[in-house]
Amino acid sequence: MKNIIWVLIVGLSVTAFGFGQDGSKVTIEDLGWMSGCWKKKGKTEDSFTMEHWTRPAGTMLGLNRRVKNGRVEFFEYLRVEVSDGNISYVARPMGAKVETPFKLTSLRNNEAVFENPVHVFPQRIVFLVTDIVTFAVRVEADKKGKTSGFGFSMKKQSCDQN
Repeated sequence: MKNIIWVLIVGLSVTAFGFGQDGSKVTIEDLGWMSGCWKKKGKTEDSFTMEHWTRPAGTMLGLNRRVKNGRVEFFEYLRVEVSDGNISYVARPMGAKVETPFKLTSLRNNEAVFENPVHVFPQRIVFLVTDIVTFAVRVEADKKGKTSGFGFSMKKQSCDQN
């Protein structure tokens, strides 16, 4: 019985994660809703975080940067690509010597979940466009059976600003 349940879970996971809701194969172009410039105001008037994603063209390129007092405090190079037949989100934060890949495990409507269970933090990154101008991000990890993390929202803006 356990084997049958396991096969059903794996089968449903492959179907849900490898294909769109209409049964079509998921492509990077299905993540086009992520493209554009997204901004989050910081704690002070002169601080903000901005993320810029290119339109899909077989790959999506992204840049996240946090600015305070007119200076970049943190940045991260990002991309979404096909690697080994899977769609992956790849991050390389400021100062990192290596990139960290996160495999797309779920894509439903305007929500994408990328996971890397062997990474310490984060293990899961969830992107969601809740409406045409709001981009929500949640980063999580599982520790001792509990999920911890944080989330934030960004607003769409012209890429000519900041």
